[in-house]
Order: sequence, then structure tokens, then C-alpha cells
Amino acid sequence: MSKQVETLKKELNEMYRKAFENCEKCNYEHCSARRKKSKCKIKYDYAAHLGEKYDEGEYKVLCVGKEGYGEHKEVENAIPIFNPDTNKKCANPHYLGTIYTLALLDGKEPASATFGDLKEFNKIHEYYCLTNYFKCAFLKGNDDPKNVHGLSVTKYMKDHCYEILLKEIEILKPDLVVIQGKFTTNPFWNALEKEYEAEILYENAKSNISLYKYTLKNQTFCILWSNHPASWVWTKTLDDFKKAIDTFKKEFAKNKDENSL
Repeated sequence: MSKQVETLKKELNEMYRKAFENCEKCNYEHCSARRKKSKCKIKYDYAAHLGEKYDEGEYKVLCVGKEGYGEHKEVENAIPIFNPDTNKKCANPHYLGTIYTLALLDGKEPASATFGDLKEFNKIHEYYCLTNYFKCAFLKGNDDPKNVHGLSVTKYMKDHCYEILLKEIEILKPDLVVIQGKFTTNPFWNALEKEYEAEILYENAKSNISLYKYTLKNQTFCILWSNHPASWVWTKTLDDFKKAIDTFKKEFAKNKDENSL
């Protein structure tokens, strides 16, 4: 792990600590009342999974899922799709779709987003970061803690969790943010448009896939807004997804040439 990644971990953990200590709208005022009334259990999963070589790849990539269901509260290392020590293979379509996306960015094109076609990319997770848009969630009733479908989010989370994502972007300075699903809220997009100069690079209303470029002073990054890898829509819209990735690569190369002048 490079010193730069170690520094990023420390900055992220410090940011999470401050954010959750001051999370009065969500964590104290509303969540405590909801827990008491409905006897729901709250699950915290707010820390990102950061690859040990995040700063060494051609692109720095931040993938954003909807919500997690683990208990970790500090930055953890990104997870491989195969663990040789336990012989455990990944069967999570969200994570497999994420690895497929990283392979496309690396110039490869696996036959499918299944373990068999992705096992050769077992080290690629080291080069990206995965975080969740909603930083905590509730377990409904006595649902199995491992059942992500038993989780729900509140209006307060929808109104305020995006603030932490903006801070993650500020700290990690990704070249590309891949939002994996249609769960982002208006305050997030409004805040981006307020802070950054925005430009549409690719948009297809039929497939619901868009690529935006955001610029603020010397920071430039793109957001690829796609369908969730676990949804049936994702496989049906892969052609447009690949076009958006190709558009990002061309834009990145152009910006790199311009900055070298």
C-alpha cells in the first residue's frame, strides 16, 4: 500500500468520524425515535472499500452502490472475487458487474459478468474504490441481517447522505465516478451543479445511461450514471454502457494531452 493510499484512508476515516458525530438530523433525532418505535435495528456500512493501488492505475475510479449491510465503520481494503485461502467464489451480481466495469476500463471485454469470465481479473479490485450512497440503513423487523432486501432508508438519509459522498469525491479525487443505479437524490445533483461547471458528454434516454463531466478550478472528473449491475436492465443496456465508457476514455485522453501542453 502506497503512502498516498494510507493518507487517503486517514482522511476518509477522519471525515466519517466528524460527519457521524454531527449527524443530528439522521443518526440521533430521527433514527433513535424510529428504533424505539418499531424496534428496528440500524446497520452501519458507511466506510468505503479502498483498493491498495487506487492511485497506481490509469484511472482513479470510485463506484457508488446503493447501501451496504455490513458493520464496518472504518475504511477497509477492496475485496477480490476469489479468495484462495477459503476457496470462496463471488456470486454477488453487483460486485461481479463492478469488476466487469473495471475490466472494460482496462481495455478488456469479458464475455459476461459471471465469475467464470472474470476470474482472471481477481487483482483488479486493488485499483478502485467502492462506497455506498446511503451510509446506514434499517433492518425491517426480524429480517436476516444478511438480507439486503430487508433494508430501508429514510427521507433524512435521502436528504443528507449525499453530503458525505461529495466529501469522498473531494478527498479521493477520482477521474470517474460510476453510480450503479437510479437511487441518487435531487440534492446531490443540485449540489454538483452549484459547485461545478457541468457538461453532458453522453446521454441515452432509452437505456437511461448518462456521462457527465464536472470541472472546478483544477479538478475535473466524470460521472457515469448507469443501471444497477444486479438488475435485468443492466445486461440489456451494455452496448450503451460501453459507449459511455469509450466516451470517458476519449475525454480523459484529451484532458491529459491538454494538461501536458
